[in-house]
Amino acid sequence: MIKSNEIRKRRISEMNKFGSWFVVAVCVFLFTGMVQAAPQLVAQVASQTSKAESPKIEFKETRYEFGSTEQKKAVEHKFEFVNAGTGSLLINKVVPG
Repeated sequence: MIKSNEIRKRRISEMNKFGSWFVVAVCVFLFTGMVQAAPQLVAQVASQTSKAESPKIEFKETRYEFGSTEQKKAVEHKFEFVNAGTGSLLINKVVPG
């Protein structure tokens, strides 16, 4: 009788250890799935809200051919653009090409 009780206790103990590890493994699996899905949800919500209030730059012309010019002579052309979006259009760090 004593041996069977000890065996039973050992089995229960082993099952509890297995159950604990199983629960931990399931939690880790679910947590990593949620962590991977979270950025996608945030990006989706951000894209939906940003589409409603996003700037959109539109140029009247995107190219201009200067033709032949004298060497070291300064030439210029003004590119006109408008903000066709609803959000504020910020232009930073303009560098001539």
